Amino acid sequence: MNPSSILTDEERQRIENDERKRIAEEEYRAEIRARLSGATPQETNERLNAAVGPTGRSASRRRVWAPLAVAAILVFGGILAVNLLRNGSTTAKATPLSKSVTSGTTPDAPEASPLPKPPEKLTTAEIANRATPFVVVVENFNGDGQKTGQGSGYLYSSDGIVITNYHVVRGASSIVVKTHSGSEYRTDALLGYDIAADVAALKLQSFQGGESQQSQSAGTAAQRLVDQLAESAGRTTTASQPDPTPQALTTDPLAQVEVGDRVVAIGAPLGLESTVSEGIVSAIRDYGATRVIQTTASISPGSSGGPLLNEYGKVVGVTTATTQSGQNLNFVIASKHIVRLVSQSRLVSLSEMLTETLVAEPIGETTISVPSRQATTLQFTVAQQQGALLQGSYTVSGGGGRDVGVWLVGPNNNLIVNSGRVSGFGQFRQKLSPGRYTIVFDNRFSMFSAKSISPDLKLTYYR
Repeated sequence: MNPSSILTDEERQRIENDERKRIAEEEYRAEIRARLSGATPQETNERLNAAVGPTGRSASRRRVWAPLAVAAILVFGGILAVNLLRNGSTTAKATPLSKSVTSGTTPDAPEASPLPKPPEKLTTAEIANRATPFVVVVENFNGDGQKTGQGSGYLYSSDGIVITNYHVVRGASSIVVKTHSGSEYRTDALLGYDIAADVAALKLQSFQGGESQQSQSAGTAAQRLVDQLAESAGRTTTASQPDPTPQALTTDPLAQVEVGDRVVAIGAPLGLESTVSEGIVSAIRDYGATRVIQTTASISPGSSGGPLLNEYGKVVGVTTATTQSGQNLNFVIASKHIVRLVSQSRLVSLSEMLTETLVAEPIGETTISVPSRQATTLQFTVAQQQGALLQGSYTVSGGGGRDVGVWLVGPNNNLIVNSGRVSGFGQFRQKLSPGRYTIVFDNRFSMFSAKSISPDLKLTYYR
């Protein structure tokens, strides 16, 4: 069947017109290319007639221009995709795209958001000025109301949480916290304690947030910190929109301190408040699950419980111990133990802590035989416990008179207790400091009779 027989006259005429237009466009494009190559009009006609025959001109031209059309479409699509990605929009914009295609330039990229400024390292003086208002003195009192120890601490949060060492509050029946501004808070409650990590969290029930900012130095330190935060955020503070002033030190639980980093310790060694010392991190050591930072920053008795701060003024640990026999050997419990303790938050009274931590260690559980004209000793050691107490009784039996001399000798052979000659029964109740002790049972004045000593003695202390 002839294909033209199924077409109407109008359809055949429209197809013929379209074909004439395409032939005319192709002839014109060929003419333009020839002119651009420098050919004369006659040469242009000859090349055109040679390239396109009288009968196959349309098909030949389609074979030439079809690949070019496909390539043009691909190029156009690629430019469009790039333009959409750059402008962050799914709608193509004709003007920027046209400009980029015709002029060979790319549309302007959106301005990148400014990156936040990294925190600035502080000088030792800046760290001291900002942190000192939040460092406190912690005093330990026993059941008789006697002051048995003193250490340091720091304000962890504005609602009255204070961090210190466990050994600072060990054995305490009451605790007094003195702030930098001179206020005193008595407390009988803890938010928890960790004996292994030597960390304790106190809760000051009547504490008023921001109280430590009452001093002029505290206000200056707070304002400097506010100014620095505002500057780092690219803005300034105004009276109408004041920024909140810091009311506690920032404890960094993920502090990545490294050997050689500069650190600052603040505490009250020997009761000398607001003492600042600078040093470096000497080593980082793990003792079981406890991480300890070794530092050259000076730590002395009374400094225990104070903060160790990094170069950005953040707490990276709580100062704990020093070695008297070495030089610049000071140790700090890492801040992750502080944050972990506070997060567990187990409110406990001091009386409950005393019950939970009390240890009664028997001394001399068996009967001791003391020959005539001889003396027998019973030795024990008091470690670094708080509130060590030797208490209990003993009985003397055998021989004539049933009496022996009894002494208690302390470190450096100093005589602590001289009971004289005890007949039948005796007892001890003596508070002891750390050291090596000896109980002497003396039967040297008996010429013939041995004596038997049955002790019921205990060394009580708090873990």
